[in-house]
Amino acid sequence: MSAEGTSSPRLDAAPESTTSSKQAAGRDAGQASAPAAGHDAAQTGAPAAEHDVALPPAPTTTAGAQIRRFLGTITLRQAIVLYAEEWIGSLLRGIPSMLGFALRAWFYRLLFAHWGGFGFICRNVNFIHSYGIRIGRNYHINTGCLFDGRGGLTIGDNVLIGPNVVIVSSQHHWSDPSLPIIQQGHRSAPIVIGDDVWIGANSVVTPGVTIATGTVVGSGSVVTKSTEPYTIVAGVPARVIGRRERPPASATASDPAAR
Repeated sequence: MSAEGTSSPRLDAAPESTTSSKQAAGRDAGQASAPAAGHDAAQTGAPAAEHDVALPPAPTTTAGAQIRRFLGTITLRQAIVLYAEEWIGSLLRGIPSMLGFALRAWFYRLLFAHWGGFGFICRNVNFIHSYGIRIGRNYHINTGCLFDGRGGLTIGDNVLIGPNVVIVSSQHHWSDPSLPIIQQGHRSAPIVIGDDVWIGANSVVTPGVTIATGTVVGSGSVVTKSTEPYTIVAGVPARVIGRRERPPASATASDPAAR
């Protein structure tokens, strides 16, 4: 048997006469085949065992400790607003027709940091941390949207927001590998949506973004960077794909964000 090893013995090979010679041949074959097997595994791209890294154990916390930690991050007024969102808001979200529009506008007028005037909030729109939301007038918010005002959210006048849009002004930290993401807290950054903006269905706006006056956001986009006035953006992440015609200069003279 050769040092490299073969799948079957050669027909003209002499028989090995002693047990010791067989053992020696076996040792030689094992030593020769080990690096070859490793070489084959590298060529075939077999995953290495060290890639299977277990997550560190999560700190043991009781339900009471988790609740106290959350309540420690908000004021009493904010806690009352969150409670009202969950209980009263859940009762008002599903009411149809003009009665639902009127009741939801009245209710969120009490919770928002600023309420500029009446707008249409369709059924099943969910506002969380609405104490951080400032909204203008004549807005149309379609069904199934989610708005997070924890980091601050400002919505201008004459804004259209399509179904199932998600606008979040806070997100989880993930930079510390020694802790599960759920234990690392949040990063908050304000979002500003200017006047005359249309955000298409199923879009996502991430913390710290300013959607400038006149912007159109295509359906299904993820907006991770601020936009320029009167641009059309789309994609994941969203990028400029076109531009809108600006209104006459006289109409924007009093609006610095539109310049």
